[in-house]
Amino acid sequence: MKLEGRAVVIARDNVDTDVLYPGPYLNVTDVETMKPYLFEGLDPSLRAELGGDTALVVGENFGPGSSREHVPQAMKAWGIQFLVGRSFARIFSRNCLNLGLPIVTCPEAVDAATPGSIIRFDLVEGRLQGPRQRARVLGVGYDGVRAGHRHAAGFVTVQKGSARRSRRGRGEGQREEEDG
Repeated sequence: MKLEGRAVVIARDNVDTDVLYPGPYLNVTDVETMKPYLFEGLDPSLRAELGGDTALVVGENFGPGSSREHVPQAMKAWGIQFLVGRSFARIFSRNCLNLGLPIVTCPEAVDAATPGSIIRFDLVEGRLQGPRQRARVLGVGYDGVRAGHRHAAGFVTVQKGSARRSRRGRGEGQREEEDG
């Protein structure tokens, strides 16, 4: 499965779920109705940048705080295809995996991304291609729904076209430079 997204950049570290989706809106259970509250405590104007072709680019330790499934649910409802970050909080990573929202840890891609740049992520090959680089990402290349069911013990490591289980379970990947 290949995904492509237009970068929407949140150039901040330690962005917690309490600002991504504030507590007063947790009683909303319909995902379409959740959309107007995403980023409400961070920067509501970010919603104007979202669409069905979004790759959300984030900083270090994205998503700590409360275990709010509303965040990845609302992100999917807005059409966020995948997230690329320096690192992700463990609970956020697990919520994304459970809900089928792909995430990839690749600091170099975060550095290279600019608002509107195109990022491609091949979930099967574990390949991430940003504006200035191509990299094979190990430890997080997965189709969150299909691989999550097949490899319930943790994240899937994609390496040279074959999947195997990863015992890391932290949602943080390693990357390996690729020639060509």
